Amino acid sequence: MSELLVGRQPIFNRSMEVYAYELLYRSDQNNQAVFNDGDQATMQVILNSLVEIGLENIVGDSWAFINLTRNFLLGKYPIPLPANRVVLEVLEDVKSDCELVKAVGDLRNAGFMIALDDVSDLNRINPFCDFSPIIKLDLMQIDPFVLPEIAAGVKARGLRLL
Repeated sequence: MSELLVGRQPIFNRSMEVYAYELLYRSDQNNQAVFNDGDQATMQVILNSLVEIGLENIVGDSWAFINLTRNFLLGKYPIPLPANRVVLEVLEDVKSDCELVKAVGDLRNAGFMIALDDVSDLNRINPFCDFSPIIKLDLMQIDPFVLPEIAAGVKARGLRLL
């Protein structure tokens, strides 16, 4: 029997309490994510966390943030996850176009929370404002002098900043 591995990275609120956990694909015990197929890695995280290990055993009562590839977001694969426990993340390298914006809206209408991951530019947020109430900033890519402007722009749009 092969080992089941899922990375679990805590997401803290401003009081340094665990708000959620981001679940990540891991290919070995060295805390690495080596994969050639993003769809396969996403499916492995979903299967390991939901079916094999159990979402409650991984995140307890907290939210689970799960990165999705474009194919998952567009509905090419099922998302067998409980909408009341999971936040679906739109990764920074997923091409944003009308098809994706519509698909994200459909997922939101199906009850899923949506987060934009690794945002470093307010222009990326605009098409998703109605569907993605959670914005995760990429602090490694944002100039510290520009950070207050980006944070203010996120808040002005009524979105939650992580």
